[in-house]
Formats: sequence, structure tokens, C-alpha cells
Amino acid sequence: MLEKKEEFDPVIYGKLRSEFLKSLEIIPAIPDKNIEENEEEIRKKTIKEIKEGKLG
Repeated sequence: MLEKKEEFDPVIYGKLRSEFLKSLEIIPAIPDKNIEENEEEIRKKTIKEIKEGKLG
């Protein structure tokens, strides 16, 4: 596919870069609300266990 060239070829670089970026899995910028709710439940459960003397 690629031929060895002595100089930088922006066309080939652009194609390779676009293929690479397309192959990456897209991560959403906004966290899911369920994750926040799950973390809050875990935090409350941990505090409860510490108060009951199960942890610590």
C-alpha cells in the first residue's frame, strides 16, 4: 500500500491519521447518570458499614 519515500507526504499522513481516528472507540464526554447514582450508593453503603463496625 505504501511506497517508501524519502520525504514527508502529507496526503499519506492524512489518510493514515483519519483511519487511525476512525478506529478509536468514542468515549462520551458526558458521564452517564447511572454511574453517578451507583457511586453514591456504594459510598452510602461503605459509610453504613463503617458505622456498624464491619469495616475499619
